[in-house]
Amino acid sequence: MRGLPGDTVTVTGRHVAINGEDVGVAKTKAYDRRPLAPIAPTVIPPRYYYVQGTSPDSFDSRYQESGLVRAEQVIGVVIPLF
Repeated sequence: MRGLPGDTVTVTGRHVAINGEDVGVAKTKAYDRRPLAPIAPTVIPPRYYYVQGTSPDSFDSRYQESGLVRAEQVIGVVIPLF
């Protein structure tokens, strides 16, 4: 799942949506039991991206601690193989 600059991220409870489309639930605790806060609702600014893994256990943009990814942090492109 990804969110591009200009997309709107909303959070209802712990349900995260991009442009109104549900993209997943932010867990309450990390694997080591640390509390996790969901990302704050926002419009993704230029040169930032929302990235989310396919596993519900992924530590990704759903959480304030990891947050959005700056364009400078992107080092490659993933191409799924089916």
